[in-house]
Amino acid sequence: MPSTLAVRSFTKWLKDFPISEAQRAVLTTNITKTEAWWGQQPAESLETIQRVAIMMGIPVSLLSKNYDVTNLLQQRSV
Repeated sequence: MPSTLAVRSFTKWLKDFPISEAQRAVLTTNITKTEAWWGQQPAESLETIQRVAIMMGIPVSLLSKNYDVTNLLQQRSV
């Protein structure tokens, strides 16, 4: 799990994630689909995503003001 969900930190963590190229291709495809899905969600979805993240064990400290919700969604894809 990355130390933060801020864009730069998350991107570095994802880049350094130890997986094969085939797995990375699948992951990239899934992340693209997740981002497209998120772009179609209503504004109040952010609150629901945060609640679900906490229920799934993502530490509240990662949900500070300095995080990108798409990184939260992407992390669940990994």
